[in-house]
Amino acid sequence: MYSESSKILISKRVGWSVPTDSLFSVEISEDNQTATSGRYVNSFHQLATVENLFFTIDENKTGESEFNKTLYSMLKEASIEVLNKVLDQHKDYDFDKDYDSEIEKYQSLFDEPLGYLLAIKSIELLVSSNRSNAVERNSKLSFQMLKMELEGVKNDNGHCISEGLNSKFYTALKNAQKKIFPKQIEIIGDSVW
Repeated sequence: MYSESSKILISKRVGWSVPTDSLFSVEISEDNQTATSGRYVNSFHQLATVENLFFTIDENKTGESEFNKTLYSMLKEASIEVLNKVLDQHKDYDFDKDYDSEIEKYQSLFDEPLGYLLAIKSIELLVSSNRSNAVERNSKLSFQMLKMELEGVKNDNGHCISEGLNSKFYTALKNAQKKIFPKQIEIIGDSVW
């Protein structure tokens, strides 16, 4: 178990970068820009930008306050999902133990899974957008390329040629789990005496 403060702590590890386009009219809130790790979502994938999200979400969410709420909601939901996958779904998770101190101690372990999950969700929004504009049209034209970004590329023999975001996300989850739940040494064998 972990508290709401742990969810907020993790959600602030990775932030949304300020748009580089001077024509972008929406001001990104301070809460959404906060990145205590110094890492931003677009550092995990170059298509996971605030600008791309703005042009692919529903038009009724493109007002400044609604858009900032959407970005914050994505951060919060992704941090809850990462905590759930790293902790709750691990076979050694103890539902009666308070994990807040471990989360605070190992908070940097959550940066990679959180960043990759936000990048995945951003690209999935690009792929599934029902909005019609130039950004949406470009993403529909390159649907196969976006799917490759998410899933990676394998050759005819099934060998991985290029890792996708999903693979990087699950690798980051496993690395975090190894640190928080180290394997116990087991000696399997017959008694010597």
